[in-house]
Amino acid sequence: MEREDKENLRMKLYEYIIEYGIDDPRTILISQQLDKYIVKEQIDITETDSY
Repeated sequence: MEREDKENLRMKLYEYIIEYGIDDPRTILISQQLDKYIVKEQIDITETDSY
């Protein structure tokens, strides 16, 4: 489920970049949401590695 959400966000990000440009607030918002997924995954990986 989470992977699908991330994939959907990534596709939406590409569409927004093409449609509105990289500096548009909507594009930046989507990018920040995608960053949260990436950071969360890194935290999950770090916690797993520590065992």
